[in-house]
Amino acid sequence: MTALKTRVLGKSGSAVTEIGMGLWAAGGDEWGPTDDRAVLEAIDSALDIGITFFDTADVYGSGHSEELLGQAMRVRRERFIVATKIGWQNFDSARRQSAYDSVEKLIAGVESNLRRLQTDYIDVMQSHINYREPTMEIFIEGFQRLQEQGKIRAYGVSTSDFDYLKQFNHDGRCSTLQIDYSLLNRTPEEEIFPYCQEHNIGVIVRGDLEKVKRLRALADGRTLAQLAVQFVLANPAVSTVIPGAKSARQIQETAQAGWLPPLTADELAQIASITPPKSGRKIWPA
Repeated sequence: MTALKTRVLGKSGSAVTEIGMGLWAAGGDEWGPTDDRAVLEAIDSALDIGITFFDTADVYGSGHSEELLGQAMRVRRERFIVATKIGWQNFDSARRQSAYDSVEKLIAGVESNLRRLQTDYIDVMQSHINYREPTMEIFIEGFQRLQEQGKIRAYGVSTSDFDYLKQFNHDGRCSTLQIDYSLLNRTPEEEIFPYCQEHNIGVIVRGDLEKVKRLRALADGRTLAQLAVQFVLANPAVSTVIPGAKSARQIQETAQAGWLPPLTADELAQIASITPPKSGRKIWPA
């Protein structure tokens, strides 16, 4: 089996596998109960396949997703490129702002991420807040301090709000964007992806690999999930896609997309006739 292809993740400089592993469902909250052993086996399977990029967040299972990833990384941290997120814990809904109202609190929050992950550095630290709110500058300053200390190696933001992305990157130091992009949501193609390419911002694509009946005929030996992954990877702005998985079988099936022939120009044209470029609906970021 040949190695999975890699792409450079923006200004982070990290070469990540174009198919990564999302660990939202591994936390076992909104996606229903999970089996910790099955999740750890899925992470082992991802490593065996050659996957290097793993994405999680402090709120996935109230930190349990990070804890499981931390267990999996013991004595082999060098095999993982880890992205995590911070922002929604204890969010002040009345004031519509995060609880991190000082740089010191933000740094303490990231220290909690580090403890759960059982590591002394995070490859990509992301703001999970998807819109402009009063603490944005605190996140940026905190991330930059942590970068100087070597506790994070790059930072970015999870959003589909173009104006907010530009504000978050006002000094040109934002390395990554995590965003929903799929067969049913092609809106990032209009402004966001060209901006990311111009400013060397790595794009991490998340979202459900949705079942679209009209596209079933295009699968042609692929599962619909594999077709969805290949569609995302056909866009040159994308660095990596992070389909979720709670079992070894799920990640093995999805990762097969990395070894299948890429979509042809004719197949992409047929997809465009069903879901036109730049069309679709924006989805709240994970």
